[in-house]
Amino acid sequence: MPVDRGALDESIPQLQGAVPEDADLEAAVRSAVDVVGALSHCSGAGLLLLDGAHELRYVAGSDGDGVVLLTAEERAREGPGHDAVASADVVVAEDVLADQRWPGLAALLRPSGPRAVVAAPVRVGSVVAGTLHVHAKETVTWDPDAVEAVRCYARVVEAVLGPALQAQRRSEVVEQLQYALDHRVVIERAVGYLMATGQDDARAAFERLRRAARRSRRHVADVAAGLLAGEPLDAV
Repeated sequence: MPVDRGALDESIPQLQGAVPEDADLEAAVRSAVDVVGALSHCSGAGLLLLDGAHELRYVAGSDGDGVVLLTAEERAREGPGHDAVASADVVVAEDVLADQRWPGLAALLRPSGPRAVVAAPVRVGSVVAGTLHVHAKETVTWDPDAVEAVRCYARVVEAVLGPALQAQRRSEVVEQLQYALDHRVVIERAVGYLMATGQDDARAAFERLRRAARRSRRHVADVAAGLLAGEPLDAV
């Protein structure tokens, strides 16, 4: 999949100009996902965003397969998007049904559904607020151009999120993004602390924080702040 730089560069100012001050953020994000689906040479695209409990939630899909894939990842609480958030980097899957990293996700998908996925972190400023998924119906060996294209397409969504957030729309998605902006840094520091003091990688460290939050019925950010303040994680 080559990078269509011309189409990409043209789409960003067009999307920014299409979001008036009173725009509905969710509608704007869905429009951006539709544009990404049209620009890419894959089957489609979709978007997951973090909610107040730091869980990834389905927001938009450009096609039926995108809706199936992202809602399944939301239910499974694992998948390429979760790994992309934990690592703050692009995650590649040639075939999600055969990928041993996410057995729970594979169990929720049908053989006739999407197979190959690239998930890229979507940022608001310097903060990871969610992930953009680009998917294909068939298994794909992703080449470097394909991965670079998805990195670039994530900018299309970011270009919409920035001005739409400035409009201060009080919607569920705004609240999700504001939570990510307010608390992502402390969560990242706690993940780094766990990685430095144990054998966890970024994904495993984040899962430890999330399990502790569920046990104590607290937000992940609150658990992370407690850990950094000297509170034993196992005591939460």
